[in-house]
Amino acid sequence: MGFRGRVPLGGEVFVGCLCVDKNQTPFAPDACPTMDVYSVAGRVLTKQIPAVDPTVVPGLFGYRLFLNSPFGVGRYRVRYRYTHGGLNYLDMDEFEALPGNTNGAVISEYAYLKPGNNYLIQQLDSGVLVRGRKPRIDQGLPGGTVFIATDRWPR
Repeated sequence: MGFRGRVPLGGEVFVGCLCVDKNQTPFAPDACPTMDVYSVAGRVLTKQIPAVDPTVVPGLFGYRLFLNSPFGVGRYRVRYRYTHGGLNYLDMDEFEALPGNTNGAVISEYAYLKPGNNYLIQQLDSGVLVRGRKPRIDQGLPGGTVFIATDRWPR
């Protein structure tokens, strides 16, 4: 069992497994492994996970899990199930979801500065556009100017 880390809501956690036999030799299973994600309340998600690159590492499967609305703050356990030659295999991981923005992180933004009022438009990695008014402008940070919206509303 491995710990995948602490990830804020709205972020991504990489979950996956390497299918190995009792000698720790990687092999390609009969079908893609099934991933079950559990919280303390019960099952949250079931999904088949794809191979990462079967030509380089056979049996390596992974998926970038976006922590959106079905997830809440807390610890989660991931169970991987797969079969090979009639034998059933099981692997497990854990991760912790921390408070955050379930719409995702800001990947681009534009500050529209005009007399009387300033506006800020941000695009999140979930595709949501967020508009804001009266951004606070901080020019004292290394690397340039940073715009922080004080009034935000989703579009």
